Amino acid sequence: MLVSGNHLLLIVALSLMGCAANKGLTGARSGGAMPKRCFWPPPQSTSLWSAETDQPLQGRTLAQVGDRLAALLREQGYIEQRWFPIGADFEHGFAVSTRLEQFDSRGTTSEAERWVAGHKEAASLFWLSQATSVRLPRPAQYRVLLTAFTDLPIGPTQRAPIWGRDTIMAGPDVPETLSAADLPEGRALESGRLGVYVYVYEKHPGDDEGRLLSPNALR
Repeated sequence: MLVSGNHLLLIVALSLMGCAANKGLTGARSGGAMPKRCFWPPPQSTSLWSAETDQPLQGRTLAQVGDRLAALLREQGYIEQRWFPIGADFEHGFAVSTRLEQFDSRGTTSEAERWVAGHKEAASLFWLSQATSVRLPRPAQYRVLLTAFTDLPIGPTQRAPIWGRDTIMAGPDVPETLSAADLPEGRALESGRLGVYVYVYEKHPGDDEGRLLSPNALR
């Protein structure tokens, strides 16, 4: 059965981080992308769920956290995953995106309708930064999830993003075929936050394309 978005996010947070402070689903106001390269924070999403704890890794390395997240995503049907460093060599953590899927908050979407045939791979950061409208098969809501584990700020912040080696996520100098296996075995973050950026696209009857919902659309 396809789980709801909120249920999936809770599963990820509790499994990775133990007892965490739930900040709820709120509108994200993160930055976007620069030509040819993408930096932290990710492109603005429809909603953002985040959690943090004083002991985010519970003694685990980035590689161990990544392996657990990869397994959790596969258990929920997210076989196609695209992994990104946050900072060169995963200096500030990692992020992973999922494939575009049709979803129903009640969890009633069938497997036959869940996956969009024209989008067989997990979304790239460049696609998320530019795809404000998407050709979709039927009227419904669709989404991409981008889950990040990092010691950098998640969500609204008073600090302007710094575009450089410490915040690079995608570009010609970053491999495109990263996976959880590429995470550094011996590295752990002194502090950490889990953020799930949810990109929701909605297609109405009679429309040729679905459009990315803004954060205000869910209020």
